[in-house]
Amino acid sequence: MVAHISHEIKNPLITIGGFAAQLGRLPSLTEKARRKLTLIYQEVQRLEKFLTDMSTFTRGAPPQKTVGDLLALSREVAELMDSSFKERGVVFHLHAQDRIPPFAFDSGQIRQVLINLFKNATEAMPEGGDLTVSAEVQADHLILKITDTGHGIAPEQLQNLFTPFVTTKDGGTGLGLTICRGLITQHQGEITIYSAADRGTTCTIRLPLAAA
Repeated sequence: MVAHISHEIKNPLITIGGFAAQLGRLPSLTEKARRKLTLIYQEVQRLEKFLTDMSTFTRGAPPQKTVGDLLALSREVAELMDSSFKERGVVFHLHAQDRIPPFAFDSGQIRQVLINLFKNATEAMPEGGDLTVSAEVQADHLILKITDTGHGIAPEQLQNLFTPFVTTKDGGTGLGLTICRGLITQHQGEITIYSAADRGTTCTIRLPLAAA
């Protein structure tokens, strides 16, 4: 039902957003009209993201695991988000303790997790800062930590971070972290978040180094 509703809503949204973008480029527009068209386009994008998150949240597809390099995937996602990092003055760091062996995971799902977490970290540092990804092997698990130097999360908000539709961000869907936890859980892993106000946030992901 969610997939059907999302499909039916997305089609007219794409048309509305497309026409708004086209009209916004007309040279004869007044500045007031241009601002209104920009607002329409931004709201359409927000709704499209909400529908995408809803579809991902309800789909729950099992991971399709293949042996891969998680550090290489982290670099790839960082390169993908490089323009966002530069725009906000965020410096990306990647550290690994000794050698991280290849292991089996769903690269598409873990990519989505990293994109969500990198985006959250970047938005938490509007004045710039450091985004650090570190990896190490503990027994038969890979421990991946994503740390930012942002404004942190208030203690009363920490307990609701993984609650669907609860968000502290303007325009947020409240599904990003819920989706991340679901995808990590499907990998038989764990995800936890530690944060302190004005001292940054660390997200820790624990994944089993199971054979392919």
